[in-house]
Parts: sequence; structure tokens; C-alpha cells
Amino acid sequence: MKHVKYIFLLPLFFLIPGFLLNGCGRAETDTPAAGTEEAFDYNKMRQTLTSHVSDTVSRVENTMPEGTSDEQKNQFFALKHEIEQVEQELTDYDHQLENALLNHSISLSDYQNQSTKLDNLEDLLDSAEERLDFSFGMEL
Repeated sequence: MKHVKYIFLLPLFFLIPGFLLNGCGRAETDTPAAGTEEAFDYNKMRQTLTSHVSDTVSRVENTMPEGTSDEQKNQFFALKHEIEQVEQELTDYDHQLENALLNHSISLSDYQNQSTKLDNLEDLLDSAEERLDFSFGMEL
């Protein structure tokens, strides 16, 4: 049982030498060099996700339970579904970042930068979900 916690460190032993041998010293930008097969505008995608999160958070903050019990359930589940969709977009983006890092299309520092910003978006969405649960008196 004592060695189980070290299993999580095992992937690092494979990634770190690869970065050192391949020289992860690409210029620090938020996007890969033009012409690479992974050419993808990470800033634009993050801005799109930021907008989706902001819109969803705003809808949650501006929605109060109204109508009959069934109407309130419909309101709640519509917003809950919207939050889940945005969460899936964030998860997909996280996977894109991980793949880009593994394919050496972004540097480790770019990945960490984007990942930190993604974590902040996830935190905002989590807070909105908690407010929604509290406003409607429902926790799933």
C-alpha cells in the first residue's frame, strides 16, 4: 500500500526525459507555430469558453425559481444541463491541451498557463452550479 502513491509519479519519469531530450524550449506563446499540423488558436478557444462560462454563470445568477413545482424543476434541469454542456466543452479543451503537450505542439509552460486559466473557468462554473442548487433547494 505504501508504494501505491508512487504509481502516480511514474508517468512523470517518462515525460520529463522526453522534454529534456527534445528540448522543450519553444518560444513561449499561447499558440503553436503556424504551419504545424496542430495549428490551433488556443487563445481564441479559451475566449470562446470564457464567453460560454460567463453566459451560463450570468443565466444562473439571474434565474430565480418561478411557477409551479414542475416549472421550477424544468428551470433547474435546463440550467443544470447547460452547465453540464459547458463542463464537457472544458473537458474537451483540457484533452486538446494534453494531446498538444504530448505531441510537442505546445510547450510545458504554455500548457501550464492554459491549464491554470481552464481551472479558473471550471471554478467559476462550479460556483454557479452550487448557487443553482442552493437557489432551487436541490442537490443532485
